[in-house]
Amino acid sequence: IGATIAGCLFGIAWWCFIEGSAHSNSLGGQNTVAFLDALPVTGVTLFFFLLISFPWDRLDAEDFEYSGGCSNIAAWARMCLFLYIMIGFGSCIGAGLLMSTRWMKDDRDVRFGVMQLIATILIFISA
Repeated sequence: IGATIAGCLFGIAWWCFIEGSAHSNSLGGQNTVAFLDALPVTGVTLFFFLLISFPWDRLDAEDFEYSGGCSNIAAWARMCLFLYIMIGFGSCIGAGLLMSTRWMKDDRDVRFGVMQLIATILIFISA
């Protein structure tokens, strides 16, 4: 049931992002969505797939279990997990920064900024 809930949250998040960008692009002018606006959702989606495919048994692995001269398997796994989590947190922070610095100034419609932030947080939670 957990995978079903995660999948539904992931789908709802991408629906929010696409709906918000379609709405903003239909308004035109300064409300047009740029490439920069897609980076937080793309980053947190990358985090989602990296975290889902992470080999959890390597966090407490012993070096003698692996052949080929591999050493410090557990240390490398912990560093990779830390990097993955930082990608997720950085994407959430980036979505908040884009909303506050790009979409809440002048006469812009803030709807896309809110949808982008909601989508990023939903994908982070679903992972």
